[in-house]
Amino acid sequence: MINFLIYIPVILTLAGLAFFVYLQNPKVAHNRLFAITVVLILGWSTSLLFADTASNIANSLLAIRVAILFASLIPLFYLYFSLIFPFSSQISKLKYALLAIPAIALSLSSFSPQMIRSVHYEGLGAQIDEFGALYVLLGLYFAIYFISSFIILFRKRKHSLRASAQIKLIIWGSVVTVLLNLFSNFVFVALDMTQYTILFGAPTVILFVATMAYVIVRHRLFDIRLVVARSLAYALVILTLGLVYGYFVFGFVDQFFPDTGTSTLQQAFYTISAVFLVFTFQPLKRFFDKLTNRLFYQDSYDSEDVLNRLGKVFVAKSNSFDLLDDSLDIIVDTLKVEFGRLIVLGNDGIYKATHIGSSEEIKVDITDLEKLEDKITILDEVSGKEVESTLNDMNTYVAVKLATNEGLVGYLLLGTKRSGTIYTKQDINLLEILSQELAVAIENAKSYQEIQAFSETLKKEVEDATAKLRETNQRLVKLDEAKDEFISMASHQLRTPLTTVKGYLSMLLEGDAGKLSKKQSEFIDLAFVSSKRMVHLIADMLNVSRISTGKLTIDKEEIDMVELVEEEVNQLHRQAEARNVKLTLHKPKEKIPKLVLDETKIRQVVMNFTDNAIYYAPEGKVDVYIESQDNAVEFRVEDNGIGVSQAAQKELFKKFFRAENAKTVRPDGTGLGLYMAKQVIEIQGGEIIFSSEEGKGSVFGFGFNIGSESESKDQHQDKEDNSA
Repeated sequence: MINFLIYIPVILTLAGLAFFVYLQNPKVAHNRLFAITVVLILGWSTSLLFADTASNIANSLLAIRVAILFASLIPLFYLYFSLIFPFSSQISKLKYALLAIPAIALSLSSFSPQMIRSVHYEGLGAQIDEFGALYVLLGLYFAIYFISSFIILFRKRKHSLRASAQIKLIIWGSVVTVLLNLFSNFVFVALDMTQYTILFGAPTVILFVATMAYVIVRHRLFDIRLVVARSLAYALVILTLGLVYGYFVFGFVDQFFPDTGTSTLQQAFYTISAVFLVFTFQPLKRFFDKLTNRLFYQDSYDSEDVLNRLGKVFVAKSNSFDLLDDSLDIIVDTLKVEFGRLIVLGNDGIYKATHIGSSEEIKVDITDLEKLEDKITILDEVSGKEVESTLNDMNTYVAVKLATNEGLVGYLLLGTKRSGTIYTKQDINLLEILSQELAVAIENAKSYQEIQAFSETLKKEVEDATAKLRETNQRLVKLDEAKDEFISMASHQLRTPLTTVKGYLSMLLEGDAGKLSKKQSEFIDLAFVSSKRMVHLIADMLNVSRISTGKLTIDKEEIDMVELVEEEVNQLHRQAEARNVKLTLHKPKEKIPKLVLDETKIRQVVMNFTDNAIYYAPEGKVDVYIESQDNAVEFRVEDNGIGVSQAAQKELFKKFFRAENAKTVRPDGTGLGLYMAKQVIEIQGGEIIFSSEEGKGSVFGFGFNIGSESESKDQHQDKEDNSA
């Protein structure tokens, strides 16, 4: 019976551990090797159990030889495991094959009499009578392979910041297990005390399994804490329900409801208890989930909460480098690392740096950091010796680049975790997100500081220039007054005599002073035209004051829209050819009535719409239409260019607005062209035509009703007469 009490817990523990480790990630080499090693130990333990409980000596001998077969392969796979954990040793496949030769030879010799000749029953089970010469070689093989494994792991411990604590525990558990097994299998045999072998063999494996389980669960060597934590929580829930409710319900019924015909009351009590059990299951589960989380996830955190805290720091201290210390303090405290360092780069190297954590100040060389190509570099995941050496020299485990669209801003350097655990996927995701936000915050603070320094430098120059500006401003005020006086003089002193001259010249041309010769008519006509120009010049001068007050002057005249559009399109043919755009003008078949509009400003709108279409339809086509329909004249420019997104269409005709795709194609735009076009068209009584689909093209244009044409002519004539 004692054999089962010793071996069964070992076998069940080994089977469960091998199962969980393998399923965690079968593709990882050290997961597979660990699982194989555990399975071999499982085979060894199971064979020993069969040997101790066999029905006869022959079966016991066979079971012990099978146990030796399994045992002879354990050092080989343990050595393989040490060669690849936590990073692979650089040895060839041939050497891996050569290492397997002694193990295979000894495993095949396990059934030979030269290994074990006979066994007998004594004490707790089967004991070995005679050992062959190969058994000594087996012990030597065990010693060489395990010692080699320990040396390899010990050396790797110095080069692996992440797995230092894990390797230490692996070595400790393995050494104790091997020593106790060697003691039980060789020393007890030599002292003729083989009946005590079973007391040390299997329990030492429990020690090894317990050590490895602690490494896996507590230090996340294979990161199966979630499985263990949830399994333990469910086990505690079931145990609580079984003990508390089972004992209470059945004990209460037996005590107060003996089987005396009160089955209805018993059933009612059972029903109430079942309902109560249903409603208390979830609260119990949540309670034990929290309990196990505290045990297995002591270093857990809420990523969203951390980012919110950092965001508040970025906002509160956006204009100061104090955000470096506060941000680094949050990161170090959240990840529970040994140290953290933030480095801000400048034009000539390190602009500013801050350090939190271990008292030992790390030495940082920017040229060494430039060797890091990845956004996040983790020491145990690098392949190049140069990069590995760089991180080791800086005593750094994780290096994070802080970069914006403008370029590299700095670096975040972090040490190992204080608990010795690895950086989880949650940690890496958090670093990826906060690196972008931190880079922007640092860039903003740096820009603000540089602006402040620049402001201090310019302060004196500004003060010196202010005095000169005051003096210049006084002169400008006087000149402005002189300009106002001149405009007033031009409008009042020149306007009256010019009007008189224009009137008399008109009378002469009309024959009021008698018939003129051809030569006289030509001279007087030239004088009349010049007087009209002078009148318009004075009118323009008067409009200067109106422009300064924000009033837009519209000078309407009768224009031929077909002729106007054709002239403007002809000017753009060369530009369209240069951009491989097919520019086509579609003139109307019927005659279009003339309109009374401000010709100069309408030309600007036509030019703007057509010019934009050529720019935003590279290597495409642009069709310009001028046509009359539904008692209105319409001008349209259609292209197959980049188009305008639905989100941008609502803002398109606002001042200074430009769509994102338009910025990419034409970065030098101002965002005023469409705004001015809309103002000019609507002030003159027209309507803007616009439709677009992103990626397929746009239609820009305008339309004017023909009905108000005669009225517009009269208004235009009245204006001209009034000007005269």
